[in-house]
Amino acid sequence: GVLVESLPENYLTVESVLDLLSRHYGVAAPESFTGSLPGALALGIVLHYVLRTQGLKKLPHLRLPRPIRQPGSLRFGSRTFQHLDLFPDLFHFLKRTRSSVGTRQLKRWLQNPLLQVGEIRARQEAVREVATDPALSANLSNLLREVYDIERILGRVNTRLASPRDVSALGKSLQAGATMRVT
Repeated sequence: GVLVESLPENYLTVESVLDLLSRHYGVAAPESFTGSLPGALALGIVLHYVLRTQGLKKLPHLRLPRPIRQPGSLRFGSRTFQHLDLFPDLFHFLKRTRSSVGTRQLKRWLQNPLLQVGEIRARQEAVREVATDPALSANLSNLLREVYDIERILGRVNTRLASPRDVSALGKSLQAGATMRVT
């Protein structure tokens, strides 16, 4: 039940894939951003496939992907999370976030713990500030309830698939964000 398409070996050359990525993302050396030549080739092949099958020349809303493992963060082995039971034990905290964007950010933080002491302390201080100020915590919590999934909405806007409901949700989210104050 899986569609398979056979292509000749010389269908895409390394040069043509790197050229496609350079033109699409406007970068001179895409392999330097993906972290490796094989990563750049895989990205280029997928991009070529999507453009060809969708009949498009460009997908302007797509940004150059970043490596999953961020520099400056602790690297875990492939089975570390399974052995530590991080996500099952912490899932109830993920369910308490006020937005899907917050849930994704918390997952990213759990998967890429910081290494730099200064960055760790800054994050701890920010959390402590919100946790120890009930008025600030309640206000922030109420505002975040009004924030819809901006990342997904903007993806639909960029692909011209946004509905009036999406546009309304984006407006409400921006309005809630405008009332938040960063100090």
